[in-house]
Amino acid sequence: MSRRVFKVTILLVIFGVPVLWYLFLQFFGENKFELTPIRTIDTLCSISPAQVYLAKRPINIHEENQLNRLMSHLEKRQVLLDSSYLSCLSDTARFSLFLIDDEQYLRGYYDLTILEVDRLIVEIDLINQLNDGTNSY
Repeated sequence: MSRRVFKVTILLVIFGVPVLWYLFLQFFGENKFELTPIRTIDTLCSISPAQVYLAKRPINIHEENQLNRLMSHLEKRQVLLDSSYLSCLSDTARFSLFLIDDEQYLRGYYDLTILEVDRLIVEIDLINQLNDGTNSY
């Protein structure tokens, strides 16, 4: 009998703890994603808001592929890609892409790599969702 109780106890621990943890997180956990601004853009800069700026042209085939992938995602999200030079962002000249929101805040800068382009796409979705007024994913 004690062997059977031991097996039932082990099964309850193995399956019960993850279920209890999941239920706890469902009731008391909050998912809040924030994208804090890096800095404001100088008011003398002529920047149209809520755009992605391409500061440097791709120099190899991998960067070109990532730019093409990004452009297809931006078309779906109706976000413009501007390739004009931004002198007000010259201190961040090593980066290829910049995300600027409606309030003229620099929200992020990115390279043309797979991980950085994925991060940019997620952050565009996050800004769009925050602008829509819904705060949870």
